[in-house]
Amino acid sequence: MERWPTMTAVDPPKLQRRREEQTKQFRNLNILFVDDDPAFSKPIALVLHKGFGHNTKLVTSMLQVYTEIQRSNFDIILLDYKLADGSGLEVLHWMKDHSVDIPVILITGYGCEEVAVEAMKLGAYDYVNKMHISFDFIPNLIHSTVERHLVIKQQRQRNTAIQAFQNAVESSLFLIKQSGGKHSIETDGIQRGLSERRNFGRASRDNLECDRTGNSNYERDHRLAERPERVALAGAIGRTSAFPASK
Repeated sequence: MERWPTMTAVDPPKLQRRREEQTKQFRNLNILFVDDDPAFSKPIALVLHKGFGHNTKLVTSMLQVYTEIQRSNFDIILLDYKLADGSGLEVLHWMKDHSVDIPVILITGYGCEEVAVEAMKLGAYDYVNKMHISFDFIPNLIHSTVERHLVIKQQRQRNTAIQAFQNAVESSLFLIKQSGGKHSIETDGIQRGLSERRNFGRASRDNLECDRTGNSNYERDHRLAERPERVALAGAIGRTSAFPASK
């Protein structure tokens, strides 16, 4: 029996081109691979290095994870659920408590759908069953996850800058109104405009969170269709979509 069965589904041309672009864009990533089975992790790390130049740090315990995260910068973490000294969920809790902003893909075993749901709620970007991992599939999953993380990070930075600008303008308008000058009447219209812009930004953040959790993204929808156990997870998470989400 093959340890990593090859997936038979064929990508549509559009998705195939997208994956080729990701392969060119994301090279030489720093990956933290957390698994207590070297026979499983080492071959994958070798493929990632030879095929894409990724530098993969292999660790086997929670303590090593905490040490490496604080010592090095990683682009993504592959995290096994079952570890010798704890679980992947404990690592996710720790990362959340310490505001560690690194995308995580949780690796689960068969029948661990409840664990996957909890992991997504704790901030994991994705999960994969060990039986569905192949040398062709895992690089695509890594690249698409890193890309999503970068998009979300950039959007957050823009939202922060916009909010800072709005706060500065509102402070200036408040001072003008307090002074009772001739321009105080115009400040009401400006404040209404800022309020509308703030509502628009809030809607944008909602859409961004929707994208992070995989609700209307063509590539991930297609990938999920290749992994039927994902569909069964939708009801447990409580989505209106047919695919899982973190909240």
